[in-house]
Amino acid sequence: ARAYKISGNEKYLLRLNVWLEDWSSNNPLNIGPNWKCGQETSFRVMKLLTAAHCLSQYNAPSSGLKEMIKQHVVRIYPNINYAISQDNNHGTSEAIGLYIGAAWLIQNGETSPKFKEFKRIGRQVLEERILKLIQEDGTFAQKSMTYHRVAVDTISFALHNMALLNEPAFNSPILERLSKLGEWQYKLTFGKE
Repeated sequence: ARAYKISGNEKYLLRLNVWLEDWSSNNPLNIGPNWKCGQETSFRVMKLLTAAHCLSQYNAPSSGLKEMIKQHVVRIYPNINYAISQDNNHGTSEAIGLYIGAAWLIQNGETSPKFKEFKRIGRQVLEERILKLIQEDGTFAQKSMTYHRVAVDTISFALHNMALLNEPAFNSPILERLSKLGEWQYKLTFGKE
């Protein structure tokens, strides 16, 4: 998507479509290892929406993209309590996939009430997970630079998409935690106060 955006060369767009068609035909809905994990499913939602944004299809998606996002959001929802029980980045990532995926679908014409509920639950879980898993000093519960970065990356995705979707901002306590999360990574990465 980025290569096409920069170059305008259609070979990149065609390759992306071939990959998506191949993935879909070789990974039937909810069958096989690529559907087992709600977090991986959430990461796909994030990457699909990022590609749609790069390709200026975020607000004018194809019916195929909408269907793919629907399938993913519907897959994430039933296991959100398992993700929460892990007390790690599964909870934040899966809440983001559920929340942003559902919000995007609603903005793009989805009228089924279940997606409004998915959006509400996803945001509620995300807010609760942020306050539980990010300490006041900005450290993340998993005590790992890699997982800290996953939290920064996925929550940055959520914040960017919340702006694109005109979703209400988080409240001050959550924004303070997120600011500290980013500061902690910056200090550790660059060794600066």
